[in-house]
Amino acid sequence: MASKPHLPSRFFACQLLAAFLVFTSLVGAAEFDVILTGGTVIDGTGAKGFRADVALCGQRIAAVSRKPLRSSNAHVIEVNGLVIAPGFIDMHAHIDPITRLPEARSMVSQGVTTAIGGPDGSAPWPLAPYLQQLEQQGVGPNVCLLVGHNSVRRAVMALDDRAPTAAELARMRAMVAEAMDDGAWGISTGLKYLPGSFAKIDEVIALSREAAARDGYYTSHLREEGLGVMDAVKEAIEIGRQAKIPIVLTHHKVIGQPMWGKSRETLALVDAARKAGIDVMMDQYPYTATYTGITVLVPAWARAGGTAKFKMRLKDSVLRAKIKKGIIFNIVNDRGGGDLRRVQFGLVKWQRALEGKTLHDWAMMKGLRPTPETGAELVIEAIQKGGASCIYHVLDEDDVARIMRHPFTMVGSDGRLTEPGTGHPHPRWYGAFPRVLGHYVREKKILPLAEAVRKMTSLPAARVGLGQRGQVKPGWFADLVVFDPKTVIDKATFEKPHQYPDGIHHVFINGTLAIEGGKFLKVRAGKVLRRASHSQATMFPGKDWERWATPQAGGWSTEKLKAARAHTATLKTAAVMIVHGGKVVDEWGETKRVFNCHSMRKSILSALYGPHVWAGTIKRSSTLGELGIDDNAPSLTDVEKKAAVADLLKARSGVYHPALYETKGMAAKRPKRGSHAPGTFWYYNNWDFNAACAIFENQTGHGVFEEFEKRLAGPLNMQDFVRAKHTQYVTGSDSVHPAYPFQLSARDLARFGLLFARGGRWGDQQIIPHGWVTESTRPYSTTERGGGYGYMWWVAANGKFYPNVTLPDGAFSANGYRGHKVLVIPQWDLIIVHRVNTFEQEGSVSTAEFGKLVKLILDARLKN
Repeated sequence: MASKPHLPSRFFACQLLAAFLVFTSLVGAAEFDVILTGGTVIDGTGAKGFRADVALCGQRIAAVSRKPLRSSNAHVIEVNGLVIAPGFIDMHAHIDPITRLPEARSMVSQGVTTAIGGPDGSAPWPLAPYLQQLEQQGVGPNVCLLVGHNSVRRAVMALDDRAPTAAELARMRAMVAEAMDDGAWGISTGLKYLPGSFAKIDEVIALSREAAARDGYYTSHLREEGLGVMDAVKEAIEIGRQAKIPIVLTHHKVIGQPMWGKSRETLALVDAARKAGIDVMMDQYPYTATYTGITVLVPAWARAGGTAKFKMRLKDSVLRAKIKKGIIFNIVNDRGGGDLRRVQFGLVKWQRALEGKTLHDWAMMKGLRPTPETGAELVIEAIQKGGASCIYHVLDEDDVARIMRHPFTMVGSDGRLTEPGTGHPHPRWYGAFPRVLGHYVREKKILPLAEAVRKMTSLPAARVGLGQRGQVKPGWFADLVVFDPKTVIDKATFEKPHQYPDGIHHVFINGTLAIEGGKFLKVRAGKVLRRASHSQATMFPGKDWERWATPQAGGWSTEKLKAARAHTATLKTAAVMIVHGGKVVDEWGETKRVFNCHSMRKSILSALYGPHVWAGTIKRSSTLGELGIDDNAPSLTDVEKKAAVADLLKARSGVYHPALYETKGMAAKRPKRGSHAPGTFWYYNNWDFNAACAIFENQTGHGVFEEFEKRLAGPLNMQDFVRAKHTQYVTGSDSVHPAYPFQLSARDLARFGLLFARGGRWGDQQIIPHGWVTESTRPYSTTERGGGYGYMWWVAANGKFYPNVTLPDGAFSANGYRGHKVLVIPQWDLIIVHRVNTFEQEGSVSTAEFGKLVKLILDARLKN
């Protein structure tokens, strides 16, 4: 089994090895963790397979070699006659049960290594705590989440059948933006389902623009997939055009016999849109039956307000007759397929004996004629008893094959995580991907094997935006599936769905075996993947910083950087360091010298909080009173003791007790005790930060300096930090909570900035939880300096930050007394460190002057 690296240095060793093997022909003995030997590599690009050995090192693919690879310590797996492919990416996965089934066997057994959850408009809300929960428990496959339009609308408008007010639309837009900032990869709609069916196109466009502004994509369960499918496809394309967002027509199909063959027209719409510059794709599951709730047979208007309102309408004879007529229409013309035998029960909690049976069977069991009218009455009865999920056998095989062949169709299971014995699921929950490879590739020859693999790997990776996944490529993540092209097949059937597939021999997730020799290993090697503006670049400094050969090589103007240098000569700047793409563009001054960090230590403390909050060691909701935090006379009041840890992190505690290590100016501006309730007012207050440090040490049992050395300085290979020399506690009579100043060099602070530019990742190690990086650098308060304030980070917001320069919203910085800055612009993978010599009284650079300097530096970027 592949070993997991314990230190970032393992990543660098693997990267050097991969580069060595890529750029040379030497493939002799080398140190790998795993070698897959004798297989045929189908790399995910659509290219034909080729015989090669594949070596893994840590979480990455270290080499793909047409010559045999050797390693003295590697776990060698013979895969003669088998295909080595990228792990499959499920574009449409219902992963709701993952908190109960974290290893996700029904998906991983199909070769799925990454699942895209939150489809059809339904996704967890709020997203951040859900992702945190998944990270804490661990997951089998990699997991991505979408923000669900239905979930957002329901939270704001319940199940109201109306347009949102301006305030409601603004709230929904803010919710979509928040979820995207928390790591959602796009927005999903379920316009066939409540309450999405009540939304007009302008609402969906407005919300989709929020996702588009954050590089997300739009995936839609269309408003109709039967008689109205043409208009529904046009609507989705129009949303993409106006919102300027890439589109996925999810589980694309045409439902009901009157529509069979219409896939020719829907695909023509897709082709015309693409020709017009609208980025439209599709995903599809390889079956002729759908699966959803039985309420899909009921007209949407009848379900407004939920089940209780539906039952009330049934008591009105006129409305009941109208509802029944609508259900009959859908049974005959749409999801019912014109025959009660086509509606098969999947999950029926109130009568398990019906699971696997059809509406026709139920009618016969009750001694009723199996007519559409009878079917409508049974649908009403089922909903009144608690509802049911059903399998609808209403698709045509020719349409399935036609859609599958389209070059921009991806594979998505539309499967829900399950386990044997749970209901009577659709067989796609167990077999979608093997069915494509076995039934449609090998048996029906609908697709060439390499093209089928592309539709499961690189194509969805590109659509979602997953970096370094979806191909068998050196340096990329080792998400791999090894299968037998001669035997791979789904075994789940509509009669006996609880069956795992055959022919999947090995599955690697982030370099760890999840299936070995066909045996499921029940590991949780997956990652919670977040879409974010943080760079996914893999260049990190080792023991020393690497420099661009010239600024021009990194995309910068040497002459304009000289202008920035000249400007600092007129200031009290002591050192500047510019890092772009993980390498030094330029530096001047005393970048190796340690200076006092002053208030930059607060951002460092915020970083240290992250892993402990994520692990549950520190609870942000805990109050000072609950934690036993007080101070010397005059001690805290009962109201002040209601301040929570989150309030301290946001500088909103409402506690204005004297603090240590604050300037005279801060002390003079401090509000009066009791003037603001906890959580209601932002004030940059050193008492908050010193108390936050005390809480950190009390709750974790670790000293903040020791934790810094262990969690950050060591893993990041900080070059100049020596804990015994460069840290101290400052105590005094004003407060019982000491201050905790650090001394760090510019080049070590640049490492800290790069860690946050990369979303808390260093090499392949997640040093600080990605979610914490996102959450802590979000503005919660507007500041007097412009921009906003997060968890002890200053944040660019609403086009404001530093004077004299415009920075993208979401840039953030650690600021210290008299001009110390670590500016992080994650969108550009750029860090600017600025130091002043505050060991001397005259060492000071104003915020306005720093803004001028940043503008000069940014002007040196060569335009692409």
